Amino acid sequence: MAFERFGCMFEKQKDGSRGEMQIFDGFVDGMYIVDIIIRFFSTYMDTRLGDEIYKPSLIAQHYFKNGFIWDFLSVVPVLVNPLLSGNPTISILIQLLQTLKLLRVFRIGRLIATMNAS
Repeated sequence: MAFERFGCMFEKQKDGSRGEMQIFDGFVDGMYIVDIIIRFFSTYMDTRLGDEIYKPSLIAQHYFKNGFIWDFLSVVPVLVNPLLSGNPTISILIQLLQTLKLLRVFRIGRLIATMNAS
């Protein structure tokens, strides 16, 4: 959406190969999926007790309550795009859902700012 001028790089080539930006976009989407998996195994700090939580079930509960839905919605387009790409209305919705990745970028920015402050 942001690089419409470079649309040819996002489209498949005449020989059937993928464009450069299409390959890069696929790599970024793959990293987002890996990040979701890693977040299920990453500890977090309990602000009430001040303890680091290591128990997998509590980590999963915390992630489901604090951001999983936005992370999942940002990668849904990757999962459904091959199935529904023929419908123009669905294609626009898929592109809009992909902008949810920006929420994750803002969250990581806040995390870095918090780490620098402490």
